[in-house]
Amino acid sequence: MLKSLVERQTSTQTDLQRTAIIDVGSNSFRLIVMTYLRGYHFQLTDEVRESVRLVHGLGATGRLSREAMAHAVEVMRLYAAFCRASGIDDIIAVATSAVREASNRAEFLSRVQRETGIQVRVLSGTEEAYYGYLAAVNSTTLRDGFVLDLGGGSLEITRVADRLPHESVSLTLGAVRATEDWLPNIPPSKEQVTRLRKHIREQLAPLTWFKVESNQQLVAQGGSLRNLARIAQKQNNYPLDELHGYELAAADVRKIAKQMESMTLAERLRMNGMKPDRADIALAAAIVIEECLRHAEAESLMVCGQGLREGLFYERFFNGASGMPPMFENVREA
Repeated sequence: MLKSLVERQTSTQTDLQRTAIIDVGSNSFRLIVMTYLRGYHFQLTDEVRESVRLVHGLGATGRLSREAMAHAVEVMRLYAAFCRASGIDDIIAVATSAVREASNRAEFLSRVQRETGIQVRVLSGTEEAYYGYLAAVNSTTLRDGFVLDLGGGSLEITRVADRLPHESVSLTLGAVRATEDWLPNIPPSKEQVTRLRKHIREQLAPLTWFKVESNQQLVAQGGSLRNLARIAQKQNNYPLDELHGYELAAADVRKIAKQMESMTLAERLRMNGMKPDRADIALAAAIVIEECLRHAEAESLMVCGQGLREGLFYERFFNGASGMPPMFENVREA
């Protein structure tokens, strides 16, 4: 028995794999490194984030700007150097809304591969929603309900029943896009806020399936969402320093959005819990979340600390049964 245990331990150590996952997001670029034994255990061993604002100006021009592309390529160059220095050869890199919608995306992708050696896969809106769903269903107790993923360029909503994905949609309601297209001034005028709310409601109106029943959960992801939850925690003197699993009340979202409507940028920056690089887009993010809660007739949402990157990892981690999403049988026992 002891010999078997030693052999198993040796095998476990030699079979450990490391994968770097890069999310070429519309607002931020994120890299995580997961060390794992496929199907058995895993650990997040490194995490890096850089604000890039790749989506800046896309709504007006339909193109990625030269400045944004230059910054993006430099960040990807640094990420590639990090992976080389860490001895990581397995790299998964995906791009989302900003690259997906840009008319010059081929130029950008070619430049990234040429200058960094990293090949970036562009996700469709459906794929982006799916990976957000995988992260939520593998890290929360979600069985029936919805996953809402607010990024810089887009908003994904997925209906979940018996832990499986059903309807999903990707809308151009990301925090940066909504800010640039509808709230260009800080503070915005009342008319600008009204027009943004009207636009969001028009986008959500066809989603008759997006209604939270009493036996369902609404799980939400995204950096701007987590920042909003952090502000709510500070205002409510929440005693724990943990966002994952936090129940964010619709009333708190409404209150914080109302507070920010009349604030200057300097005043937003002084809000307890506000991340400096999200202050300019925080109001639009809060309004998008508020309108989603209103449309879904939900009194609160659960914050999920995982997202697209972890969803991509779960696909790699699980061998999985054919035709079934890669997920734990029981999250509580994972």
